[in-house]
Amino acid sequence: KLGLENSFDFLYSSLNIKSIISYKMLDDGSIITDKDYAALALGQFNYGVTLREVTAAYSIFSSQGIYNEYRSYFKVTDYKGNVILSTPYNGKSVISEDNAAIMTKMLQNVIKEGTASDINIGLNIDIAGKTGTTQNNFDKWFVGYTPYYICGTWLGYEYPKSLNDYNGTSCNAIWADIMNILHKDINLSEEKNFNSGSNIVKSSFCVDSGKLATEACRSDLRGDRTRSGYFTKGTEPSRYCDVHVLVAYDSQTQRVACQNCPEENITNVGMINIKRTLPTQIYITDAQYVWRDIGDDVLPQTSETLPFFANILKEGQFSGISRAEVQKNAYCREHFDYFHWKEEKETETGLD
Repeated sequence: KLGLENSFDFLYSSLNIKSIISYKMLDDGSIITDKDYAALALGQFNYGVTLREVTAAYSIFSSQGIYNEYRSYFKVTDYKGNVILSTPYNGKSVISEDNAAIMTKMLQNVIKEGTASDINIGLNIDIAGKTGTTQNNFDKWFVGYTPYYICGTWLGYEYPKSLNDYNGTSCNAIWADIMNILHKDINLSEEKNFNSGSNIVKSSFCVDSGKLATEACRSDLRGDRTRSGYFTKGTEPSRYCDVHVLVAYDSQTQRVACQNCPEENITNVGMINIKRTLPTQIYITDAQYVWRDIGDDVLPQTSETLPFFANILKEGQFSGISRAEVQKNAYCREHFDYFHWKEEKETETGLD
């Protein structure tokens, strides 16, 4: 939705991350660039980024949307107090105050119940942050902030190699040690909470559609799919979920119910009505919770390893399956009567 150009420009220009590459020709004539979906979404850059760049970038969340340019010193004076070097403050607004507040609320959950829940600086103070680990465990990151300070920590080698011998929370511990020192002399009787944003509202929603939850969302086979989140006023969900549908399910056989399933077995469950057509079969975590309308004329697929709607797919088309011996969206073959189904179809079409 944002696009490569906008995403790259936001990092490079707005957040001053100059380590990323727009275009570079190597000695062998090949071209490299970080204008790529994997690089921008997951951080898979050609040469990486610096700890200073990333830590400064996080200042937009702790400073109500204002990017604060990093600097090694504020000023240098001679013995008479004359300023001989200075780096004046340079801040610019790059995201809204509301969006910064919402991101901070999400990053607080990383500390409260996420991958940095081990952090404790021994103070009654708000903390937000984000951990990070690169492929093959070559790098460990934590960038976190309080209402007073922001600090970034990185563990790794100049030439990447495994960090398997290091504790997974090493960066968290280093960060906590540093922040304890920095906050030691702060008068915490003053403001110690993040700006919550005056234009922020909390609303519940379905995690699969982002819209208001329905009975089908709450009855999902995976459990209640309702969650709560923060929104700027006017952007909170106002329409009901159109992804979930209620499906008759045989609670005994744990299959999508057929018309012959005993009535006492039938319960209504929520499944997701999404269409995926793939050129090859792949594993998708939620594939076994997908429902699709096959109409009255298509023979339900009764294989336990395939979804009940597999027969509507053309040759060479696939919808994905989950890593389970029996798919949750398999059809109830125990109660399905093929010959009765066939007889009904023949009667409907006038065939003898």
